[in-house]
Amino acid sequence: MATQNYRKRGGLITIFMMIIWMLAILKFIPLSNMVSGQSIAVFSICFQFFMILFLVSGYAVPTFVTKWISLRVSRGQYKNAKQVFCASLIASLVLNIVLGVIFFFVSDVYAGTFMHVSYSIYVMKCIAFAFPIYGMVTVFKGYFQGMGTMMPTCVAGIVEQVVALIFSMILGSIFHGYGTKIAALLQEENYIYAYSAIGIVLGMIIGALVSVLFLILVYFVYQKTFKKNYIKDTTKNIETQGELMVQFITYIVPNALPALIFVLGMWLNQKFYFSHVFASGSLKDALVSYGVFCGKYQVLILIPVIFLVTACYFLPTVVEKLLAREAYYQLRQEFQDGIKQILILGGVLSLVYTILSGVLGGLFAKNNGDILTNQLLIGGFAILFYALAIFTTAFVRGLNIPVLSIATWVGCLVLQSILVYVLLTATQLGIKAVVIGFVVYPLFIFVANYLLVRKELY
Repeated sequence: MATQNYRKRGGLITIFMMIIWMLAILKFIPLSNMVSGQSIAVFSICFQFFMILFLVSGYAVPTFVTKWISLRVSRGQYKNAKQVFCASLIASLVLNIVLGVIFFFVSDVYAGTFMHVSYSIYVMKCIAFAFPIYGMVTVFKGYFQGMGTMMPTCVAGIVEQVVALIFSMILGSIFHGYGTKIAALLQEENYIYAYSAIGIVLGMIIGALVSVLFLILVYFVYQKTFKKNYIKDTTKNIETQGELMVQFITYIVPNALPALIFVLGMWLNQKFYFSHVFASGSLKDALVSYGVFCGKYQVLILIPVIFLVTACYFLPTVVEKLLAREAYYQLRQEFQDGIKQILILGGVLSLVYTILSGVLGGLFAKNNGDILTNQLLIGGFAILFYALAIFTTAFVRGLNIPVLSIATWVGCLVLQSILVYVLLTATQLGIKAVVIGFVVYPLFIFVANYLLVRKELY
């Protein structure tokens, strides 16, 4: 069965990826216990942009670099493979520097006018410096995978998350102290939350910086081995970096759109929520609830989902190969078997989370256990829906129908945004409306993906 093949193919790499994702998600539990819930909420207002960087760095950019380098290596064109790497690195750096500069200067308007949490400006300006660093990390990941080794990427990912956790906790605590002093001096406690969030962001930037320095070091070590292949390469038609840069940009934009749409949905939820809170004048309590939502609820929901994300890493490639062989019967079987397995496992996990919501609330949110318990009671089945959405999205990627896929994602985003907006304005649900939006969004995506697969294979 192809399902078994792609799981075996992941092997050790899948285990490493799972560890990386787990570290990336789980670090928010000790961080949220160390600083206040309001600090995590302020950080979360800006974290959507880290999510964009993380998702694009995990999929779109490395996929392009890997495919284009491995194709040239398989033909013995090592000089062209190096051209792809250099062009991708330059294009990624330039693109991310431009985005970082834009992000730095528009952060004032975004934080104050759009989110109504003006003191998050400082956090957003710090995030702007992360763009070029992540831009380099993504290209190096793709380079090593294209050259036939993923171990540097996996080790760098673990190092990044461990360093980020350590420095986020250290700097978060130090900056929390600074914020406390400034808040006492200016008699404005919001500076405590802003400074704590700055410490967390700086810790994550240091983690990414250590990761890219490690990858650069490994790159130069590997050059001793790869140099022999470059010397033997007799390729006459050397590709120009200008053409490769254009191809890089034209590939990245459409392939990054699903990640951008997903994060945009989360951003709209934030926008509607904080606009509603700003109008009602209860920002402090709203920050506490949103801090529990981001720092505890989302973390607990995404932990079991990570396992499926890593298991589905090679699924698009398997689907592409089966599609090329026109093995439609096997494709249908893989799709049906995957859905059945997820319905069973995801359903059981969701039910367990719902039943044990009170226990989990007291265990992970001692000061705000009732808030977390209510969020888990409402949104426990998000595990099942996200699992179904991730599996079907990976399957749709393999079917290579990007236009239809993006259109469905946009449609789901619109539906979910309308629902959250109506719930916030027409009811008194507050943060519960955001939880409902978090649950129904993957459900909409699953239904849309399911219909796309049915259309293509049945």
